[in-house]
Amino acid sequence: MNGLFTMWRTVRTVRGGTVFCAAAIAMRWWIAPNVEKLSADYVNETRYDSKSRFRLLETTPWSERQKIATRVDQTFIATGDVAKINGHIDWTSQSGDQTYETVGLYGVDRQTRANLAGYGNQNRTGQFLFPPHTRKTNYTLWDPFYAGPRQASFNHTEVRNGLLTYVFNCRVDPFDETDGYLAIPGVPQRYRVFSVGRGKVWVEPVSGWVVDFEDRGLSYFLDAQSGQRRWDFCTWESHYDRETKIAQLQYAIVTRRRMFVLEDWLPLGLTGAGLVWFALAPLRRRRVGPLAPASAQISAQPDLAR
Repeated sequence: MNGLFTMWRTVRTVRGGTVFCAAAIAMRWWIAPNVEKLSADYVNETRYDSKSRFRLLETTPWSERQKIATRVDQTFIATGDVAKINGHIDWTSQSGDQTYETVGLYGVDRQTRANLAGYGNQNRTGQFLFPPHTRKTNYTLWDPFYAGPRQASFNHTEVRNGLLTYVFNCRVDPFDETDGYLAIPGVPQRYRVFSVGRGKVWVEPVSGWVVDFEDRGLSYFLDAQSGQRRWDFCTWESHYDRETKIAQLQYAIVTRRRMFVLEDWLPLGLTGAGLVWFALAPLRRRRVGPLAPASAQISAQPDLAR
């Protein structure tokens, strides 16, 4: 009987430590990934200051313009690991004239932030956003900033505003952007529009948030009949405006801290508690002491009949 009691007490002691360790595993590999999914009501607005040059005809001089671009990503519906996001960007002059606009529906994996074929209005590939735990590698990005994909290649690390960031060089090969320039006379009846671009993004790697951004490129006409390149009609340089830089940096800091708590601090704390529980088990057993044999307990009872 005493042996069974000792065994039960040992099992209870081991079970307590096991619970802590199991909770640490669940926190790291189940709870944290689910909490870190792209929010079901994800919405983000970024604004870009831009300098551009424009000429409608090949013979006319270039005119310089200050423009403001606004990109808005807003979740339309989210079910399970898939979010359908409306992505919109427009470019307007300081006078309010719109020169470019694209709108698209993107199917996005809420865990990896990758585009999912079959969920958007196009079968896109690559990343809609940089993933959590961004790696020093190459990514294909396909988001509302361009109507087509761009290649992001890791270049170096850099500290920005006290945060370590990964710097990616971005390249946009020639692609058809005709649908974004339908406001220009002759498009698409006489001309189609193609664009190229180069840029950089600064990514906080734990959270995947882009904390700074710059881009430059040009658009040119192609003859709709012959397909021959005609003339460049628009060049630009753009970057995050001040308010967007501040907001993106704050998002990165908050997300980074939450991920450290969920992925590192809480699992380590629970694991440590489990190890302490195991280590103190012999002390608890000695403090309680062995259970006396049943015969000794019976003989120790007072004889009430005397």
